Amino acid sequence: MTAEIRPIRTAAESGFVEAFAALRGGLAGGAITARREAAFRHFEARGLPHRRVEEWKYTDLRALMRDAKPLAGAPDTDAKARAKSAGNIFAAVDARRIVLVDGTLVPELSDLARLEPGLRIYSLAGALAHGSPEFTRRLATAGPAEGDVAYELNTAFMGDGAIVELEAGAEVARPLHLVFVYGAQRATAVFSRSLVIVGAGAGLTLLESHEGPDGVDYQINIALDLVVGDRARLNRVKVTRRAMRPCILRP
Repeated sequence: MTAEIRPIRTAAESGFVEAFAALRGGLAGGAITARREAAFRHFEARGLPHRRVEEWKYTDLRALMRDAKPLAGAPDTDAKARAKSAGNIFAAVDARRIVLVDGTLVPELSDLARLEPGLRIYSLAGALAHGSPEFTRRLATAGPAEGDVAYELNTAFMGDGAIVELEAGAEVARPLHLVFVYGAQRATAVFSRSLVIVGAGAGLTLLESHEGPDGVDYQINIALDLVVGDRARLNRVKVTRRAMRPCILRP
């Protein structure tokens, strides 16, 4: 008889279990909730990635994460005010800004008016609330990061993000700038998922900036899914101004 040996959960892993149990009570039914449940079961079975996992051998999250920070809430007025100057590294570029503060898309800080023909920009939270068929289909489709524990945690806890859709054949000359900024002044965890879909033959330049304050022990798990159609052109530039721990950016 062979007994299955399961490693003892770390404080961080136990924290995630408690946080998901609390989150589960507020989730509606449907395919997206089922996908969240499956993703979290994947995490429970494997735990945080460690040095014996090839892709994580230089970033042992099981050893580095001492606890699981409480989930970030919607940004307050002060956090939004601090975010107004975020992303200045691309100030010289005439880009359309899409600002996400603590993982939440903030329309009043974003340039969402007069979109070019064929371009749509909306929030992940809205897609989750209304059961967007397109997002549900994309979420159910396995991608290159599927099975990665950090990505599965993002799926389980994702709260908001930006969804960008560019129709087939459309061309957007003005770059889009995704501005990710941590605005809280306390230790919390951010789980944000964004999706950029570039239709067949379309063209888009995507800029990303990621920044946060010094001296705050926050945790960031940001996933960006890119779907690029046949003969489409996507130019992507990403800049991180401060090391965010742990910062998980998955294309």
